[in-house]
Amino acid sequence: MGGSTPRLAAVTRRGFQDMITTMAARLVDKGLQPESAQEPAALAVTGMEGALVVSRALEDPEAFEALAARLTEAAEAAPALST
Repeated sequence: MGGSTPRLAAVTRRGFQDMITTMAARLVDKGLQPESAQEPAALAVTGMEGALVVSRALEDPEAFEALAARLTEAAEAAPALST
């Protein structure tokens, strides 16, 4: 993070790490093996953050809503996550 202060960078890093850790824990709660949960959690958080930025920039929630729908479909289709 180019010109940011070390404190801001640390807080930002911690915030994203916490979101990924929380998402991974939810995936484990839904049946995913702990060693397999980190990557999809990171991809989901990355996608959500990107879609949020695009939606705000375009002043249109479509990108975020579309991603949320695709993530929901993927979670429902995943055998390990089916209830």
